[in-house]
Amino acid sequence: MIFRKKLSPKSISLICLPSVLRRWSVRWPLVTKFKKIYRKNYFFNSLVDKIKQGFMHPDHLKVRIQVDGQIYGNQDLSKSLSGISAVLTESDNQYGIIELGYEKEVDFIFPEEQNLLNNIAQMVSRWLETSRAKELIRKSEEKLSITLQSIGDGVVATDIHGRVNRMNKVAEALTGITLKEAWGGKQITEVFKL
Repeated sequence: MIFRKKLSPKSISLICLPSVLRRWSVRWPLVTKFKKIYRKNYFFNSLVDKIKQGFMHPDHLKVRIQVDGQIYGNQDLSKSLSGISAVLTESDNQYGIIELGYEKEVDFIFPEEQNLLNNIAQMVSRWLETSRAKELIRKSEEKLSITLQSIGDGVVATDIHGRVNRMNKVAEALTGITLKEAWGGKQITEVFKL
């Protein structure tokens, strides 16, 4: 019970971790690759700092996060005397790892610390999986939009309820209704009359 009293304040400092994850789950800027890399670096470097705050002996703790070949935090943990790690996974495939190493000998690494690191790894894995899925959807939507706009015929697309959700410039010219006007939930029969 004494341990729980010691670890609780440290663990409480990680309560902000879900808010950090939510903050960065917003779509990364699409303007340049540089901005994406900068935000990703900022996220993982901030995460390294937050992890250090949540574990025993933070002054002697080194944290390294490796994701997709990129290393954040401490590059070298070879001088660590003891440590723990947790794997980052996506669809049962390992794509990264979070490693903690203590520079000085610590009496004991508590099972709660390993559980905390596993929970952090799960949250980061879910965040990365969601971010990657959003990026794939964005790229797919962009390709679909380019394809739709390049078709020389009028094309109107609807959802399963018959509401217009896409149309190209040719369709706008033929129907006399813009996509912005049709987007408000208009049925295909209202937009395109046979």
